[in-house]
Amino acid sequence: MAVAVVALVAGCGNETGDGGSPPTASPTSTSPSSSKPPLTSGDTASLTGTAVRGAEPGCVGLKTADGHAYELTGDAPRRLAGGGGGYQAKLGKVQVTGHFASAGMASHCMMGRVFVVSKLQKLG
Repeated sequence: MAVAVVALVAGCGNETGDGGSPPTASPTSTSPSSSKPPLTSGDTASLTGTAVRGAEPGCVGLKTADGHAYELTGDAPRRLAGGGGGYQAKLGKVQVTGHFASAGMASHCMMGRVFVVSKLQKLG
């Protein structure tokens, strides 16, 4: 019985869910070229990548060059998603500034970590 309890407790040490070590990025703002965005909700950050249309109306995701995926929320991403094109249609390269939503924020888009956009700039 004691062995089973120790095994269960030992398996709970990693909260990342990916089997690796916990994230170590600093909770400060990042530049567009940074691959480690802040991990604390509310921290201001700028992200650059390709905006893509989600499966649901109004859903927009951002795929960065280093493989991260984010869900973009706010008026600017919704305007960007307007118009034609299907699921995962590329909406162009963008730089967004804003902050990460709290970890418990509900989302029906399920495109990645939720990023609340305060400014969106289309890039060439």
